[in-house]
Amino acid sequence: MLWLHGLAGTGKSSISLTVAQKLDKREPFATLEPPHASLVLGATWFFNSNEQDRSSAKNFVTTLARCLASSVPGLKKHMSKATQNHLNVDNMSPDKQLKLVICDPLLSLGKESLDKESLLPTRPLIIIDALDECSEDLDFQLLQGLNIENPKVQIRILITSRREANISKSFEKLSRSLYRSIPLEKIQSRRDIDDITRFLKHKLSRTATHRDWLSDDKIEGLRKMAGGLFLCASVACRFLGYDNDELETEDLDHRLQLIMEGGDEYQETDQHQNQVYKKVLDYHVARKDHWRTERERQKASDEIKLILGTIAVLFRPVSMATLGHFILKKEEEVRRKVATFGAVVNIPKTDKSLATDNTSLTLVHLSLSEFLFSRQCPDQFRVDPKEVHRAILEKCILCMNKHLHEDVCDIQHQGALVEEIQPATVDARIPQHVQYSCHYWVDHLENMDEGRRNGDFLVDDGTVHEFLKGKFLVWVEALSLMRRMRDSILAINRLLEMIAVSA
Repeated sequence: MLWLHGLAGTGKSSISLTVAQKLDKREPFATLEPPHASLVLGATWFFNSNEQDRSSAKNFVTTLARCLASSVPGLKKHMSKATQNHLNVDNMSPDKQLKLVICDPLLSLGKESLDKESLLPTRPLIIIDALDECSEDLDFQLLQGLNIENPKVQIRILITSRREANISKSFEKLSRSLYRSIPLEKIQSRRDIDDITRFLKHKLSRTATHRDWLSDDKIEGLRKMAGGLFLCASVACRFLGYDNDELETEDLDHRLQLIMEGGDEYQETDQHQNQVYKKVLDYHVARKDHWRTERERQKASDEIKLILGTIAVLFRPVSMATLGHFILKKEEEVRRKVATFGAVVNIPKTDKSLATDNTSLTLVHLSLSEFLFSRQCPDQFRVDPKEVHRAILEKCILCMNKHLHEDVCDIQHQGALVEEIQPATVDARIPQHVQYSCHYWVDHLENMDEGRRNGDFLVDDGTVHEFLKGKFLVWVEALSLMRRMRDSILAINRLLEMIAVSA
C-alpha cells in the first residue's frame, strides 16, 4: 500500500489519474517501456466532496468489486461464492464489506494459485484518490478492510489524500510493513528544468498568439508566482487563455501583470492559492475598463456569488441548462456568463465551442469552494453556503410543483415494471433539473440554516408540508422511475428526523 499525501494543489489527483490512464492504455510511465504484463488496473475510486455519489463510501466497495471481477481472471466465481449466503451485505460496515466481497475472494484465489504452485496471473492496482474527501469518518475501516498480508495475493493499492490527522492516525494503526508513506511537496524552484516550468511552457505555447507573446522572463515570473504548486500554475494558464487565440496582446499583458503582482512564492499554501483566486475574481469585477461604476462592480460581484456559489454547493455537476433553472437565467445567458469564469470553472468544450446541454460544470478545485466559504475571502466574493442551499431548495420545490404529476412518463399501465421503462423515456419526460430536484431537495433542506429551516420550512402548512401534501406520491413515483427508490426511503427517514428535531 502506497500513501501519497500532500497539500492541496500539489498534483495528487493528477498523479492518480495519470497512473490510471497509463495502465488502462498500457502506455509507458517515465520510461519508454510499457507497464509489466502482469500489472493491471484493478479498480479506481476518486472521492469528491462536491459530488454526493462520490463523497460517500456507499458505492465504494461494490464499485471496486465490480472492477476487480472484470480485471482479475478467476476472481468473479470466488466473489459469488463468498456472498451467496450473505443477503445483508449492503448493511455491513465498509471494513466487513471489503473483507467479504474483495479480500476473502482474493485470498481464496491466492490459495487456489498456491495449490497450483503459482502466483496470481495478474498484479491488480487499486487507486483510491482523495480519501480526505470521504464525507464519513471511515478511513480506518477502509484501510483495515484492505489489509491483505499474503504473499500470494500481489495486490497493490495507491491512496492519495491531504495529510489530515484522522488519516495519519489510521495509517499509524497499521503494521509498518503494510504501507509506505511518501509526502508530495511543493515543486522545488529550479529555473528551466523543474516540472512547473515545463508545464507552463507546454500550456502557453499551444496557440500562435501565445507563442508570439511568450518569453523566458514571463515564464520565469509565472514560475515564481506558482510557488511550486501545479494548481496555481494551472489557474494562471487558464486565466491567460492558454487555449484561446482570440485574446489581444494588450489583454494578455494586463492579465499577466495582475496575476503576478504582489506574489510571494514562500507563502503558506492556502494563502498562496487564495491570493491567486482573488486576483482572478478581481479581474472579473474590474476588467481592464477601470471606469466601471460602483453599481456595475457590485453586479459583477453578485454574479460571482450566484454562479460560483451555486456550482460550489450543488451535490453533483450539472449542465448549463440545469444551472440556468437554479439561478433563474436563460441558458444562453448562462453560457455567456460562465464562459468568463474559464480560469476557475471546468467547461468541457467540443470543437472550441461550449458543449451541449449534457456538459457537466465543476469548479477547478475543491480549494476554490473552501476559499469562497471562508473568512479569508473578501466580502465581495464570500458565499454563505447555507443561504445558497436555501435558495436552491426553493427552486427545487418550485420546479417539482410545476413538473411532477401522476404517471409523469405516460406509461398508462399501473403494473409496469421500472425495468421495462427505457431511461431515455424517463429523461425525455423528467428534465434533468427536475431529476436533480427530486434527488437532492432533502439534502439542500438539511444543509440550510437550521433556524430558517425549522421556522419557515418545517412547520404546519409551511413550504415542505404543502409540497408533501400535494406531491408526495408523484415525487416517490419519479424517484422510482429514476431507479432511486432506495434514496426515497433514506430521504423520508431524514425528513422525519429533521421534523422530530424541529417539533
